[in-house]
Amino acid sequence: MGARPSPFGRTSITLRSRGLPSGPGSGGPSSTGGASSSGGGVYAERLAKSDPGNAGWQRDLSVSYEKVGGVQVAQGALKAALKSYSDSLAIAERLAKSDPGNAGWQRDLSVSFNKVGDVQVAQGDLSAALKSYSDSLAIFERLAKSDPGNAGWQRDLSVSNAKLADAYGKSNETAKAGDAIAAGRAIIGKLVEQHPDEAQWKQDLVWFEARIAELGKTSPKKKPARK
Repeated sequence: MGARPSPFGRTSITLRSRGLPSGPGSGGPSSTGGASSSGGGVYAERLAKSDPGNAGWQRDLSVSYEKVGGVQVAQGALKAALKSYSDSLAIAERLAKSDPGNAGWQRDLSVSFNKVGDVQVAQGDLSAALKSYSDSLAIFERLAKSDPGNAGWQRDLSVSNAKLADAYGKSNETAKAGDAIAAGRAIIGKLVEQHPDEAQWKQDLVWFEARIAELGKTSPKKKPARK
């Protein structure tokens, strides 16, 4: 029997749409509205270029690049997708740096790091993916610590741990993969206890426990101590 499919989506785990989370699956609506990826992207580029100081238009452009990247991933154009996600990331980094106290910008940046990491995993560039996922995790750790009662940010943190664990596992770093999975499982376990009616988080918990069991089967067996 193969590994249990992740409930989080493509390439291990895919974070939901951008926007400050108020709960699972509640990512805010895209600021580019219903425009197509190509048409909306051209319009967003014009607006952003016309007023570089307008943070909202800069974010619209970042989201447009991300949408284009998503289409390119679906088409299998990973090199092009990495370029689009990297362009999105560059804008997110500028916005986050311009206003470190803006949790929305910080979360956008973390999501961008994860998007880039997903493509790097798909390309087999695991070293780069581990760096991207680690950068994302560091931001989500700060957000989760800043507001322990924000369940959406807590789940984001568990998702980020799972992504990192996936990359460690593919890199044959089983011990580090196990640590990251255990950390994610602990977070989801608390969320399920606090919100027993949330079906998605129960599904997340099942996935984490299955991954822990799989890692246990592949971990090196300790030799018994000599008597």
